[in-house]
Amino acid sequence: RRSVATTSATIHTATSVSDMVRPMLGCAMNPQALPPVILPHDEALYLAGLFDGEGTICVTVAAPRPPRRPSPKYELSVAITMLDRPTINAFATWFGGSHYTDYRNGEHQSLARWYCGHGRAGRALTALEPYLRIKRRQAQLALQFLQTFHHPNEGRSVLPAPLLEERLRLSDEIARLNNSHWLRKRLAKRQPTEP
Repeated sequence: RRSVATTSATIHTATSVSDMVRPMLGCAMNPQALPPVILPHDEALYLAGLFDGEGTICVTVAAPRPPRRPSPKYELSVAITMLDRPTINAFATWFGGSHYTDYRNGEHQSLARWYCGHGRAGRALTALEPYLRIKRRQAQLALQFLQTFHHPNEGRSVLPAPLLEERLRLSDEIARLNNSHWLRKRLAKRQPTEP
């Protein structure tokens, strides 16, 4: 059983955090321009430390489905799963997104999970990136990945090959840093077959 909730973020206005991603937070993949989240220093250190240890940053890819989706669909997501529900609530309170409890039977304890995608994921990483250590490079690549979503025909026509190649490169690098088995499977599919 899962108990699902969606929480709006608490927003605080202050000085700039990461200017490189902020201009595209209102892109077509996220039509609502999202104000930045400015975390108190101690809270930022706490949440970033937890995310370094338990969080995930990944990019999923859906194959083209012409004519409705003529180009591959890429989407960034971030998540954290742990036993402590109040901590998951803190991520949801600051950054929005979805959070739920995965109730388990028997000897396994129930797990709490927070998840958000694309624009909200970018907002969370913008706030956390300066404080990350283990996942800082993945966060930086993810913010670069979000910068590629500026094309006026996003989702409506075939996108330029260089743009798709850049998205693929960045998503592969994030997966490589995650030591992802998914990347190994995807690279294996790209290998030419023997005649």
